[in-house]
Amino acid sequence: MDRGANISHILRETAARVPDDLACICEGRRSSWRDISLGVGVLARSLQELVEPGDRVALLGRNSDHVLHYLFAVAAVGAVHVPLNIRCGGAELSH
Repeated sequence: MDRGANISHILRETAARVPDDLACICEGRRSSWRDISLGVGVLARSLQELVEPGDRVALLGRNSDHVLHYLFAVAAVGAVHVPLNIRCGGAELSH
């Protein structure tokens, strides 16, 4: 993998190699690598209108398969994921 590569490349390569293999099960939802890749593409296109490469992007929410889409999409647009914890208070999160 070259220096410019990130996890979005891993998703594209895996979806191309084994598109119908099971990638994730969450709350009864079963997603193939193709499903994940398509969902990430939609989210990444939306993110491109909001962020520039190098921008920091945070998500505050519970763990789910949607977070998987978010992590890949943030990487695909060249932004940086900033982890937030839902157990933090307002003052901690605003810092």
